[in-house]
Amino acid sequence: MRLAKTIASVMLICIFNLLLALTVVGENGSIVYYNGKLVGVIKNGSITFEATFPGILKVTKPGYVEFEKEVTEDGVVVAELMFPAYLSISATPVESKIYLDGMLVGVGHAKVSTSPGTHRIIVGMEGYTEWVGEVTLAPFEERELKVNLKRTTTLRLISETLIEGALLDGELISIPGTYEVTPGAHKLELPANYVVNKITLEVPPNSEYAYRVDSRRLFKLSVMGKPERATVQIDGFTYTAPVEIFLPEGNYDVLVSAQGYSSRTYSVKLMRDEYLVYTLEPLNEISGTRSLSNFLIEYDGFTREKVVRKLWFTTIKDAVGGIVWFGFSDGVLRNLPSTVPIAFSRDFQLRVGSYTFKGPGIIQVVPGTQIECLSMDGYQMLTVKNLTILDSSDKVLVNVLSQTSLDVYIDGKFVGRTPIYLLELPEGRHQFEFRSGTLLIEEKLVTVSRGKLNEVKSEK
Repeated sequence: MRLAKTIASVMLICIFNLLLALTVVGENGSIVYYNGKLVGVIKNGSITFEATFPGILKVTKPGYVEFEKEVTEDGVVVAELMFPAYLSISATPVESKIYLDGMLVGVGHAKVSTSPGTHRIIVGMEGYTEWVGEVTLAPFEERELKVNLKRTTTLRLISETLIEGALLDGELISIPGTYEVTPGAHKLELPANYVVNKITLEVPPNSEYAYRVDSRRLFKLSVMGKPERATVQIDGFTYTAPVEIFLPEGNYDVLVSAQGYSSRTYSVKLMRDEYLVYTLEPLNEISGTRSLSNFLIEYDGFTREKVVRKLWFTTIKDAVGGIVWFGFSDGVLRNLPSTVPIAFSRDFQLRVGSYTFKGPGIIQVVPGTQIECLSMDGYQMLTVKNLTILDSSDKVLVNVLSQTSLDVYIDGKFVGRTPIYLLELPEGRHQFEFRSGTLLIEEKLVTVSRGKLNEVKSEK
């Protein structure tokens, strides 16, 4: 008995909690429904009643659009009734289905009264592209709309600039433009100087589809100047000057740097092909040592009045042009180096004391140093007294040099840009071409020999 009283008390408490007051403010004479049941008529501007939550509130009045709202808590709801707008929609073919704000309102024809404001209309039929549109209606406005479905989609290609010479499925077009296409995949190709020049369009089965084409173009930025072979950094990428770079149009900061020179940043507005000619100031330019006693000194293959203090491939030659020493120096030599250079190709591995060296390379040793040499011919112990070249008939060592930085082609193949150190070539005759871009500067037929450091130079 006591348990039954307890349960009854709990139920009364629950009912009390759920039955809360809801006040609806609206036009006098409006009829109020809650969860499908008639509540009453608004008088004196409002009506209050007990309600459970959540629930569906509906307020109607002849000549007005029905007000409907889900209510989740007690309180006051203002039901603003609006005068209706009228929309008449005719569609072809007559079997077309007409949807207003996601609800089917007719087939072939629909005449509806609806609330003022913006509404979304969809008309569709199998085998035709779907028509989608919006209308904005004012109170009491009557609007007629006629829709003719198509089997194709109107493709609108949008661009900020005029693009000539584009291809749509192989047909020559210009952009911006409007074209009739079937729904599905279509291939759009722009001229090669556009950033994005190959596009696959997935056209939906709608009456109209707009696509904005990326109209950014690529332009050539040519960077050159002094010193050559400077490092060029632009847009996160690194190049070696002189260089031609293709970039999307826009503004760029170009950082140019080189060992022994002050760095400099240039600002470039790339709206067409541009040239950037840089000049870097040397940090520590010195008078290079040109001679020692009766010896001539060359830096990267040439005597120089002034050199920047950095590493140069340095060659010391006697009066008749024979090489007596080579290696890398900073441009200042007070005396003839006391070391003996050893140049060796990749077929050789040298061991000096506890150090091992793999070719190609150059090492400097004290005269009389014993080295262990491992090559394709086997193992041998050598005592080095003079300048020594260790190579093979299929890997002869060659330095390729020029006064200015040039592209080098050997036997028709590009091998690099000067200066090139310790290039390996088969022994014999080779055709050397020195080029600046597509311009041939000089060509030479040269025989390279085993057992010496060969030098091939362009004097132009």
